[in-house]
Amino acid sequence: MPLPEAKKEAVLHSKGFTFDNNLKIGYVKHGSFAEQSGLKVGDRLMQVDGVPVSQIQNADAYLAKIHNRDVSLLFDRDDFQFFVTLPR
Repeated sequence: MPLPEAKKEAVLHSKGFTFDNNLKIGYVKHGSFAEQSGLKVGDRLMQVDGVPVSQIQNADAYLAKIHNRDVSLLFDRDDFQFFVTLPR
């Protein structure tokens, strides 16, 4: 019987943040890309490269396919929207 495939670490999680079911950041790791980019707990991910996201799994699946260029992430914080560039 083959062993189950090990789950890959989510792309966004590897950059130092985790999300809840509403796409809000629930944790920012000290010293991570997320912290250095000014992201905070409660910021909500809205788009990845201009494409609206409704689930973190969709965003991670898209990001897992992109390896050779930077990706634009749109966040919302208290009705203020801002972009963060995710280097690849």
